Order: sequence, then structure tokens, then C-alpha cells
Amino acid sequence: MNFYIADDDINIVKILTSIVEETVNFEVIGSSCNGKEAFNEILLLKPDIVCVDLLMPVMDGNTLVKQLKELKDNIYFIMISQV
Repeated sequence: MNFYIADDDINIVKILTSIVEETVNFEVIGSSCNGKEAFNEILLLKPDIVCVDLLMPVMDGNTLVKQLKELKDNIYFIMISQV
């Protein structure tokens, strides 16, 4: 399965990438630090699972998920936050 990680904290992206890629048959195919960039890349890369930070610049995680669900119904989401 292909993962995409959307989080504005590069350290979290590195940790999540390491965890995902240690799992058999899982691969991180992209990441970004803001919701708008994530939206565009996710439409292009078509990941199976998107890990989304709720609090990101430009477009927050809730808006990102809502807009993606309107266009694609076959993506799973994992929502995270560092509040």
C-alpha cells in the first residue's frame, strides 16, 4: 500500500516515514508541509492511505480531507495532531 504524509513538522514526517517503510508492502510515495501542496500531490500520486496533520499552514487537515473526499472516495485517512 502507498502512503502519503501531510505534516508541517519535518521530524514527524521522518518518524512516520521510518515506521511505514519498516512494514512489509508499505511505502511512502510523497509528503508535504502544507495542505494545499498535499492536495495537489495526492491527486497526482493517488496514494492508498494519507496521514494528515490537523493543524497545517495554507490548508488545514480537516479541509484537505473534506476536499479530497469530494473528489475521491477510495482513500483512507489517518488524522494526527500535536496539540
